[in-house]
Amino acid sequence: MAYETQPFKFARGDGSTRRPTGVQTEQERERQSLDSAIRLVDSQFNKELGESALDNCLHSQRVEYERDLRFPQFVIEHFYNFPIGLVQALREVQVRTLGGFFTEIRRAWVIVDNKLYIWKYDERENFMVIERPHLIVSVAIVPPKPSIFSSEVRNILVISTAVEVILCIIINDNQDDISIETTEYVVPNDNVQMIKIDANQQGRIFMCAIDGNLYEFIYQANESFFQKKCRIECLTSSFIFRNIMPSFIVGQNKSLVDITIDRSRNILYTLTDQKWDIQVFNLGAKGDQNTLIYNFSQVFEAAKRQIVGIKPFNIVKISAITENESANFCLVALTNTGFRLFFSSFQDIFLGNNSRTSG
Repeated sequence: MAYETQPFKFARGDGSTRRPTGVQTEQERERQSLDSAIRLVDSQFNKELGESALDNCLHSQRVEYERDLRFPQFVIEHFYNFPIGLVQALREVQVRTLGGFFTEIRRAWVIVDNKLYIWKYDERENFMVIERPHLIVSVAIVPPKPSIFSSEVRNILVISTAVEVILCIIINDNQDDISIETTEYVVPNDNVQMIKIDANQQGRIFMCAIDGNLYEFIYQANESFFQKKCRIECLTSSFIFRNIMPSFIVGQNKSLVDITIDRSRNILYTLTDQKWDIQVFNLGAKGDQNTLIYNFSQVFEAAKRQIVGIKPFNIVKISAITENESANFCLVALTNTGFRLFFSSFQDIFLGNNSRTSG
């Protein structure tokens, strides 16, 4: 917002003009007040336009830097022990263990073989255990689809095991306690384990499978003659391609290793294991579409042009950045060498235009 101002002049009787020294008219005073207000509004607008803490941090960082070892890189503010029952279970693990946080319900979780342990961060004595007949592969908290569950259900727990995918409802009470109940929405996975699960704000559940394909867990309130109440559909390849074509042809297909969803923008990102391509899917304003809008296929080459002396890397994880976290950046990728690569859909936002996706 800008206004072009011209100095006011006063007319003399001889037709010439001059500005009286040290004298301001009412119009000049009003114009100065207006200009001052405009500058204040513009300054505040530019400050608030996308300048989140993340934006400020990234814009202030140089690509070439040296780590200062005089100061600690991480500071421990709180330390919470695992529940005693979980510690004992970890000593007896047979196949695998995996852990993380359910920030939506303020809980920590750990998978030990076929058991899922869930507890509040600061209450090690109070935890719950969900046990399944088969090995648990992955879990996720997702929003429920509208008009299927009661209004008290605000989160769904998705559990992927070695043989099936299960939906569980999470019910909160007024004391921040929760109860978890298994629903009738259970689907066999046809020996294809789902290793990563995420969902958009409308409750569509997407899954990255061990066979490298993208799947969707589809469920509805009622079963019809043509459609089951819940099912799993592959979104990236047909049944013929996956089960009939020779393996040497199937092996040429890019395999997905990670997915993440930006629920604020309804964008789905996928990561492949070949050259670590990142694909961007637009799910639509209503969250009911699957449109591939961009394929970023040279992440390392782009990084080399931005970071001097960078060594080859693999991307091990991608995470969406919501609009609340940043108006300028939409995705962060973590490499096996410790780098975090930030991506933006803007063409002139950060360090040229070589390290950004469009989405």
